Amino acid sequence: MRVHILGDWFDTLGTLPCFELLDGHDVMVWTDYETHASAPAGRVLPAEAVVLIRDRSRIAAELLDR
Repeated sequence: MRVHILGDWFDTLGTLPCFELLDGHDVMVWTDYETHASAPAGRVLPAEAVVLIRDRSRIAAELLDR
């Protein structure tokens, strides 16, 4: 499964024991923040699952429509 994780600004997810649960999956962790509402669309379009770990990661109807 292609999993994209948005908002790991401090690049710490890979150090957590629970991150091992994603072994065997194609995981992309984004460590920066996109300020434009449509910018995340280009990142998550190839994903089958999107994980938001920050309250600033906005998933609006426009993004879901894409």
